[in-house]
Amino acid sequence: MIDSYLTQVIAEVKKKTGLNPYTDNLDIYTNIDMSAQKRLYDIVNTDDYVSFPDDAFQTGVTMTDPDNGQVLAQIGGRKTGDVRLAYNRAAQNTRSNGSTMKPLMDYGPAIEYLNYSTYEQMTDEPYKYPGTTISLYDWDKKYQGRISMRTALEQSRNIPAVKTLSAVGMTNAVKFLKGLGIDLPASEQYLSSAIGASVNTVEEAGAYGAFANGGTYYKPYYVNKVVSADGNTQTFNSQGTRAMKSSTAYMITDMLKGVLTKGTGTSAAISGLYQAGKTGTTDYSDEELKQNPALNATGIAKDAWFTGYTRNRVISVWTGYDKPTSHGISYAEQTISQKIYKALMSYTSQNLDNKDWTKPDTVESYNILKGSNPGTAITSGSANTTKELYVRGHGPSSHKAVAESSSSSSASSESSSSKESSSESSNAVSASVASSASSSNVSSAAPSSATPSKEEPSASSEPASSAGGPGGNQ
Repeated sequence: MIDSYLTQVIAEVKKKTGLNPYTDNLDIYTNIDMSAQKRLYDIVNTDDYVSFPDDAFQTGVTMTDPDNGQVLAQIGGRKTGDVRLAYNRAAQNTRSNGSTMKPLMDYGPAIEYLNYSTYEQMTDEPYKYPGTTISLYDWDKKYQGRISMRTALEQSRNIPAVKTLSAVGMTNAVKFLKGLGIDLPASEQYLSSAIGASVNTVEEAGAYGAFANGGTYYKPYYVNKVVSADGNTQTFNSQGTRAMKSSTAYMITDMLKGVLTKGTGTSAAISGLYQAGKTGTTDYSDEELKQNPALNATGIAKDAWFTGYTRNRVISVWTGYDKPTSHGISYAEQTISQKIYKALMSYTSQNLDNKDWTKPDTVESYNILKGSNPGTAITSGSANTTKELYVRGHGPSSHKAVAESSSSSSASSESSSSKESSSESSNAVSASVASSASSSNVSSAAPSSATPSKEEPSASSEPASSAGGPGGNQ
């Protein structure tokens, strides 16, 4: 039940103290929340909370406290049998994180360095990676035309994400990631990483924790105290470092709320709980499809992720198969990561305060006329408008007293998906929770070999090229 967690504890004690936990007679104090750990074990090893397709279907899960970086629960696999110190998929897996990368590498830096608003207009249109003939697609092989950054993130559109990374510049994007504890290797510093790169659930939980707490990064850690045989005591914590402005964290969180209510992550929604999160799926490369052409069937993904958070907890979930070329993840199975998150977050949130995020003074809110380009603020009334956020000092340049009733906003410009919207109430967790106990030096070389994400829902995605091509990440 705690094998994966124990694996990381041993490694951390050795690294931080130079002592041997096996031979040095140590008292080791960890950050584990045993109640949450037990529930997580049951969630992934029984069908009481989530239905799994078979015993080979795997997962890696990490839960942290965003206010200090403590790893509270972790599991590195399911149905592993009676093994000791086994492979920990939560911490050792290097599979692509798919579209959960978009807030970290694309949209977060765009707000931080370019002062993008949540209404920043983007064009979802046919696109080829610069200097290549490789086309990028979304799961539906369609284009939504002009849309806002909010819609692009909620619906996890790939082309606006890659374009945003191009505008941000690779230097800024890599710097932003590094501030979140993710050191992107040179081999992945390509535009294709905008929709997925090699990140594990520990790194992702730590990074998303900075969104949850208002912009401070705490490196995840397992051990808070070690007492040696001679009584010597060493204590440990994670020193927080400012990773982004509070305005960036708040605006990303505000958009990620919509992922759960009307975007690609509705299967993770918990009624009444203030939460935000992002889905991610990945495609197979051409080389992998050659090994097993059956994987090219409609709706098959290689990996499926969900990383979500409240003000109190961050949970990052990866799902997939250890031998992905033998078995892919069907469209229905791609929601399992969301359901694992939902089951654990419902349980762990029961006795925690359920508070919304507070808008910092550096963020301004406007009612923006739908379809206007650039955004036109409506100063009286809210008919035919969308509430959007701007960095103070970078608000809309155009204002009108009243929106014209005849004003047409194209359905594509601000359409949300056909997914049902789940209500976001304003108080404590509902009974359903309790009962669920600028440097534009972007490389124009071919995309990297990291397979991109699929972007949910992945119904008929274009297969990824051997160079990390099309993708359909959600």
